[in-house]
Amino acid sequence: MSWQTGSLTCPSTRAAAAGRVASSRADGAGVCSKRKSMHAHKLTVHVPRSRRVEISLPEDVPEGEVEVIVLVQEQRAPRSVEADGNEKLLAACRAVDAWREDNPDRLLSKDQLDAALATERDGWGER
Repeated sequence: MSWQTGSLTCPSTRAAAAGRVASSRADGAGVCSKRKSMHAHKLTVHVPRSRRVEISLPEDVPEGEVEVIVLVQEQRAPRSVEADGNEKLLAACRAVDAWREDNPDRLLSKDQLDAALATERDGWGER
């Protein structure tokens, strides 16, 4: 197991009252009343079907009550283009692909396309 660790320090209420630290609430709650230090330990684990996870903490974590937070990345089911009602768009894409396969001699290279566009623009004249 490889752990990432970090530290956070809560500001004092006096510092918050002096305006040096923003409180998370208008009534001052959310600001620590005593100067405390918190240590964060981050570990990525695999969640099995049983949904049971067991971790071993580093030796520097003292015995006693701790807060455990589980962060789960949102999982979105893959969506089918057809399921979204875009059947016409999908059909158009297939038609373009079929045309390209049937007409390889009519496809232009970048240089050919640039030349054709330059000729078209030259025909527009000055505005």
